[in-house]
Amino acid sequence: MNNLLNWMLFRPTTGVWTLFRFMKMICNTIAQQTVLFLRVLEAKTGKCLAPKMSGNQGDESLLPRDAKIISAILRSLGIEECEPRVIVQLLEFAYKYSTGVMLDAQGYARHCESETITQKDIKLAIQTKSSQQFLPAPSRNLLQATAESINKNPLSMPDAENLIRVPNLKSGMYGMEFELGEADETNNND
Repeated sequence: MNNLLNWMLFRPTTGVWTLFRFMKMICNTIAQQTVLFLRVLEAKTGKCLAPKMSGNQGDESLLPRDAKIISAILRSLGIEECEPRVIVQLLEFAYKYSTGVMLDAQGYARHCESETITQKDIKLAIQTKSSQQFLPAPSRNLLQATAESINKNPLSMPDAENLIRVPNLKSGMYGMEFELGEADETNNND
């Protein structure tokens, strides 16, 4: 795979189509290795590693290869059953993310006045994408300190002048009680 990667990285790129083919070739190579790994794992454990699709979706052998790979990855994570929309959404995310990374890497290569995309360009694109899209959750200590600093201030009481004055219960219709009786059957004989 390294030879293939080096061959693809250090040849001149001629636009988005070449980047797309490069991305697809890398995804296919990773997919092939994943499929081989899962086949070996299936042979050792004797279990099918692809989750079942919920609902009547027909034959799973008709799915595209990338969808089968996503399905196998989900099964390896312990997800036994999922809706087909989940796999489609994960495929869409993978394609958008990898296309975005490759386009960013191409922009970095052009900024360096180079027509070839290097591994450094791809690494930089991945780092910037991950720092923009995947924000880490704040630590529990930070959340606790923020909550304490906000909660130590008492709530302000509203001024009596700014309150809406509600009329007393007897003067408004909302204070009356109504009882609903059954309709008289003699009046309904139209």
